[in-house]
Amino acid sequence: MKISTKLLLLCLALVLSLTTVMTSLAMANEELDQVRQIYLLSGLSNGVYDIRVNDPEVPSGGFDELLRDKVETALDDEYIQDYIGEWNLVWGPVVDNTPLQTLSKTPKELPYASNSMYVAQKDNQYVVSIAASNGKSLFDSMVEDSFVGRQIDWEYADEFPEELDPKIAGGTLIGLNILLNMNSPGQGKLLDFLGEAVQGPNDEVPEIIFTGISLGGALSPVLALAALDSQDTWAHGNPFNIYVEPIAGQTPGNEDFSTYYDISLGNNTTRIWNSIDIIPHLWNEEMLDEIPSLYEPEIGATGLIQTLVEGAKSRARGGNYTQLMPDTLPLEGTVMQPIPSICGEKSTSINPSPLTETKAFMEQADYQHILAYAELLDVVAPYCYLVDIGSLPDMETTSIKLSTAPISNGSVASINTVNQETGIE
Repeated sequence: MKISTKLLLLCLALVLSLTTVMTSLAMANEELDQVRQIYLLSGLSNGVYDIRVNDPEVPSGGFDELLRDKVETALDDEYIQDYIGEWNLVWGPVVDNTPLQTLSKTPKELPYASNSMYVAQKDNQYVVSIAASNGKSLFDSMVEDSFVGRQIDWEYADEFPEELDPKIAGGTLIGLNILLNMNSPGQGKLLDFLGEAVQGPNDEVPEIIFTGISLGGALSPVLALAALDSQDTWAHGNPFNIYVEPIAGQTPGNEDFSTYYDISLGNNTTRIWNSIDIIPHLWNEEMLDEIPSLYEPEIGATGLIQTLVEGAKSRARGGNYTQLMPDTLPLEGTVMQPIPSICGEKSTSINPSPLTETKAFMEQADYQHILAYAELLDVVAPYCYLVDIGSLPDMETTSIKLSTAPISNGSVASINTVNQETGIE
């Protein structure tokens, strides 16, 4: 073979090799499917998690400005754009740490954020991202997460099919009212903004996607249904489609509410939950019964765990709580021992052997409720990158709602206080 021919073949081989390498590099950050994009966007509403209002990190503009900086940092990052595409912040963020003032009751600024929400846009899609429970917020854990002993009629629709009587938990209603009353300066409340968005002119029918994790996973479908049922007051006949991606959310209402939601938005809902995450097991009594054995045989439930579960069942008893889209298949979680550090130094591997059994159970529950979703959805790389740049919080604990909910049948004083301060009778 001539030298020139050999050189030509060598050059061709080199070109093919470089093409293969460049293709594999390009695929390494291939844009995610919509479900995983929305999962990452849902996490960004938690940027002020665990931060105190007087922390030096909080700028003069308060929590709103801090969360705006964190969300925009993420959305403008080229590495993240490779995964989720180019989204723009178009409403908010709005952070509420005066929930009682929002409810037109005793004004009082709380030290930690209780609720956060923002809207991002890409083309004809608008993602409404609602924050999870703040582990440091007693209002979240005592009221929005756990005030389930009293249910309130669903009042956003004039009539219901099949003689349904849908009701939601008192804490869920309080959270919903907080979100509906959030006001973004110069943009108004969420539904006002969405009304302008659907008014157009639009080349395509706008798609409004409601999402959130944990508390946000309970509130996002409720807010979506409220928007759908009240559309005459804000959409004024303009076309739009609503989609919902609730993640790791607890049960917001009774069986009739679940049925009504399924009829209204079931076909447009992608519910995501981990089979061994205890939070989606709240507050349905049959699912609560499954909690003590979720991590067996690796980790058994202690007497304390059993007591906490019985307390949760007592709180929810008689409410006929039924998870939304109850037939949705879960992501199949795996008990991890030791708990992995998926984000390197940002997390700590926990070997349960030196821990008490109760603490080992709770640490596993924390992992299954937060980090496990990033692994199950195969988004560890962008998730940990967002943690590294400070746009996602390093959420080490979830304030497990079994143990941080003092409102029970025996806590009459606590219930009366909630009633007085929120106006729920």
